[in-house]
Amino acid sequence: MKKCFVSVVTNYYYLEGLKVLATSLAESKTSYPLVVVIPDDLDDNFNNACKNIKHVFDVIKMPRIDFGDLKYDDNPSFDHLKDTFFKLSVASLIQFEKIIMLDTDLLVLNNIDSLFEYPHMSATRCGSIGHPEWTGVLLNSGLLVLEPSIHLFKSLVNTAKGIILNNKDNGPIGDQDVFCALYPNWNNCKELQIPEQYNEYYLYAGKLAKTLKRKWKDIYVLHFWGKNKPWSLTPKELFIQSIRYVKSKRIDLARCTMLYRKFLIKSKKENK
Repeated sequence: MKKCFVSVVTNYYYLEGLKVLATSLAESKTSYPLVVVIPDDLDDNFNNACKNIKHVFDVIKMPRIDFGDLKYDDNPSFDHLKDTFFKLSVASLIQFEKIIMLDTDLLVLNNIDSLFEYPHMSATRCGSIGHPEWTGVLLNSGLLVLEPSIHLFKSLVNTAKGIILNNKDNGPIGDQDVFCALYPNWNNCKELQIPEQYNEYYLYAGKLAKTLKRKWKDIYVLHFWGKNKPWSLTPKELFIQSIRYVKSKRIDLARCTMLYRKFLIKSKKENK
């Protein structure tokens, strides 16, 4: 197996999102497997929970990233980095020739196998249609094409160290900041820019759909970015939320909500 989709999960909360992602990916009739990467310091129950999710091909345990003298516990503000930067570990999966990294808050609506034809570090400028003022917007790491290598992994770790040390205001930082810092000229590499419909924030999906030939049918992946994830709600609550969107004349958001609800229900049936 030289190519696969990879999703990183570091705690139980994101397992529900993984289930929906796996169901939607399988529904797209993909020819490639979904591999899940988890920290090796989590218990066997977590490992088994991942393995038992339908449509998950394999679970790989990997060690947390060692930043040497730079310890997470040195500053309480960096506690979240233990999970945030673990995602960088996928760069060391050299058993694979090419991977497509998928966040668990993605919903696949159409087959995305063609993305394996894109070169290393290909991604979308997710959300740029909703913010035309984002002239300097860089890649979104929610969906990212990678060719793993030890050199890449070491470069990411060293870049992360620099970002942490220079983050004097303790503002929010994550894996995306590391990729953007390591590839500062990404914006000028048009061959690396995947069309936005392959990873679009659900808030702007309706606006993007209006620009596409087949409208909503040309939206391939919805990204439910944000603190509150849709899998936190029950199917009934999602339905009620969609009704509220309709009443507020946000049919686009109602559509995204109902699409997620559809796959949430299916994933619950498949993973009883």
